[in-house]
Amino acid sequence: MKEIKVETLSREVFYEFGSYSDLLHPDGVYLGDIPARFYRDRVTASYDPASLVAFGVNEIYPREKNTLEKTEHHFNTCEVLMPMDGDIIIHVGPARKEPVYSEFRAFLIPKGTLVCLRPGVFHGGPYTAGAEIVHVMLALPELMYKKDCHFYFPEAPLEIVQETGGKA
Repeated sequence: MKEIKVETLSREVFYEFGSYSDLLHPDGVYLGDIPARFYRDRVTASYDPASLVAFGVNEIYPREKNTLEKTEHHFNTCEVLMPMDGDIIIHVGPARKEPVYSEFRAFLIPKGTLVCLRPGVFHGGPYTAGAEIVHVMLALPELMYKKDCHFYFPEAPLEIVQETGGKA
């Protein structure tokens, strides 16, 4: 089974796929001061101006084996996600019309890190990075999964593995 190794999130390697910000440990410029600092504009997302942004929760259960068996992308919108109570792993592939699985990567997303995937970036349901259930907040235009969600299935599953050699 072909493998995708899990990488540490960094701006240099993740830029092609989107942006992110650690909302639990913000740094940089802020407005106001203690007791209420406001760290503004940490991540931006482009949505259809005629759509409402809908927030949902994806409840992710640990799996015996983390395999990529399906991927998706949205041509016209970003997808925003944030693990709220544990770390997750996501797979991503460069934006294009059809997936090229040899170019796919996987990243560890720490709890409280808001991620915005660019339009067209291939992705799929996250994987837990540990043995606990993780709740992931999602933000998409309302009913986007019915309007602009395109699914693809690799010929054979790809296994997501930790860089240390252990299973993700």
